[in-house]
Amino acid sequence: MSDGMSFHLEGGKELERQLNGLATNVKRKVIGGAVRAAIRLPLAKAKAILRPIRRTGALEKSLGVKQKSFRGGSIVMGWVGVNSEYSETTTDENGKSVTVRPSKYAHLVEYGTVRQTAVSFIRASFDATVEAMVRKYTAMLQAGIDREVARK
Repeated sequence: MSDGMSFHLEGGKELERQLNGLATNVKRKVIGGAVRAAIRLPLAKAKAILRPIRRTGALEKSLGVKQKSFRGGSIVMGWVGVNSEYSETTTDENGKSVTVRPSKYAHLVEYGTVRQTAVSFIRASFDATVEAMVRKYTAMLQAGIDREVARK
């Protein structure tokens, strides 16, 4: 299975102190918005990595983000991955109709096979955008806190 990918946020204690002053539903909205904005960066990069190697484009189209909150919204996780329900019907070289389900072969593209070299689109997109994600997350979190404090 995949290994976890995470990062440490410098200055997080100050942001956490400011967040603790907000109501739970406001906290969930602010953190969730910041995570959504930050996780879109590796999604765009993963799609860009897949663009030159595409055959049908189904794998690129099936990529998306998922978000889940824990502890009343104070912990929010975001994922980039393949939508397991996505499929599309195309025709092969013989004119026969074929249903393509990218979730069935995405891991083979990511990690490679005996005959095909790996095209690491998920891991490479995270590695390439981790610093930009941290900056985007921090900026969006601070902007959200400032916006909510100004409303009071």
